[in-house]
Amino acid sequence: VGIALGLGYGDNAKAALITRGNAELSRLGIAMGCKAETFAGLSGMGDLIVTCTSMHSRNLHAGMLIGRGKSVEEAKTEVGQVVEGINALPAACRLARQYKVEMPIVQAVEAILDGKLEARSALMALIPFLYIWMILRDVLAVAPDYAQAVNIPHYGWMAVLFAVLSYLIYIAA
Repeated sequence: VGIALGLGYGDNAKAALITRGNAELSRLGIAMGCKAETFAGLSGMGDLIVTCTSMHSRNLHAGMLIGRGKSVEEAKTEVGQVVEGINALPAACRLARQYKVEMPIVQAVEAILDGKLEARSALMALIPFLYIWMILRDVLAVAPDYAQAVNIPHYGWMAVLFAVLSYLIYIAA
C-alpha cells in the first residue's frame, strides 16, 4: 500500500490492495493449517489495516519512500527503525513457494525490493484485478435498483452477482 501511495494512487487502490493482501495472507495461513477466522479478526485484518493506513506505520512509511523512488536501503535509513515487512518478505515468499500458494502482491513487492521490477510496472501488472474489484463495487451499488426496474426477484440478482463476484475473485487472486 505504501508503494502505491508513494506512486500517487489513492484510496480505491489502497482498499483493493488491503482486501487482496488479506486474501493472499489468508490463503497462505490456511495452507499452513491456520484457522480462516484468524484473518478476519484483530490479529489478521485489524493488524493489516493499521499497518497499511497508519502514518505511524514503519512499513507504510518505507513503502511510500520506495514508491517515490528511494532505494530499499535509503528508505530503511530514513525510517530509522526496523521495517518488519522488508525483513519478513523473504520468509513469506519462501512459504508461498513451499505451500504452492499464489501471492501476486507479495511476489510483486519481492520483485520491487530485489530491483527486478520497477514499482510503477509492478502496480500496473496488479491493476487489472484492482479495477475488477472497483467495477464490481459499483455494480453491487446499483444492482438492487436495476433488479427492481427489470422485475428480477431479490434473490435472483444477488445469486448472479455473487457467482460473478466469486468467479472474478477466484481468477484474480
